[in-house]
Amino acid sequence: MRNIDLSELPDIEYPAHPEERLAESQIHFDYITLLVDNLRLLFRDREHEVGIFADLAWYPVAGDSRIWMAPDVMVCFGVPQYRPEGRESYVQHRENGVIPSVVFEIHSNSNTKKEIAEKRDWYEKYGVQEFYWLFTDPAEVRVFLRENNQLRERPMSVTQWTSPRLGIRLDWTSDTLRIFNPDGTLMQPSRDYLLIQKDRAERAEKRAEQMKKDAEIEKLARIASQERAEQERLRAEAEAKAKLEAEQRAETEAKAKLEAQQRAEAEAKAKLEAERKAEAEAQAKLEAELRAKQEEEKAKELALQNERLREMLKQLGIDPNQLPPNS
Repeated sequence: MRNIDLSELPDIEYPAHPEERLAESQIHFDYITLLVDNLRLLFRDREHEVGIFADLAWYPVAGDSRIWMAPDVMVCFGVPQYRPEGRESYVQHRENGVIPSVVFEIHSNSNTKKEIAEKRDWYEKYGVQEFYWLFTDPAEVRVFLRENNQLRERPMSVTQWTSPRLGIRLDWTSDTLRIFNPDGTLMQPSRDYLLIQKDRAERAEKRAEQMKKDAEIEKLARIASQERAEQERLRAEAEAKAKLEAEQRAETEAKAKLEAQQRAEAEAKAKLEAERKAEAEAQAKLEAELRAKQEEEKAKELALQNERLREMLKQLGIDPNQLPPNS
């Protein structure tokens, strides 16, 4: 079958019963209820994933409500027995594409060999794995199993057969068709159907209670997750703030260190300049003292020379005081 984009399908109706389909006799009805009630009991712990349906219109082709079949009984693995919104027909593409695995048809007087062949061909075309045609008078079963993508009839050399998929045993040794559960117990008519319904209701109630508990647990887990997320957010904000403050402190300390280094360098430079200035002043003072001393010695030398000259002049009879200036 070609793949179909379900989003592009027209919104069409898939009727619950395109044609009126009811059991044609009491025994026909009894075998349908026998199979449905007992199979539902058999899979009661798996009804979330195994659906057993009777006389339910099955639409295998998405977007085409003209193609349908309503098996007497069909077993679908991978779909729930009950849906909150209910189920008036089995629309395959709305059931995650799950194909009914096992189909039962109860023979009635109106059925013909041609009809049996046509139904076998239809079930073969649309993927059924096991197809059983049950005769009640006389008791007989025709078994069709899928092999190489075809429903092939198994020739019966015996008068009993066990379903590979369901594990139930069909027995037509006597004049009456009998069906046995996998544990070997005989399937009984559902005279205690109310008990079955009660059991289903109790299990549904337990499921609902469990779902409520699960929802509460999920809610608490979600709240705890939100609280953890909020704590993580606050922690991250605190860490980011602490990191920012640490960076700011580091910047302040680095700036202060740089300013201290600059002050120290300025002070060292000023000290060096002061020392150089002091050295220069000391050198200038020393040089001034030296010049003063030299001038003093020179003056003394000059005075001594003048004194000697005066003495010489006196010895020569010349009065130094009578000499004209600048001579």
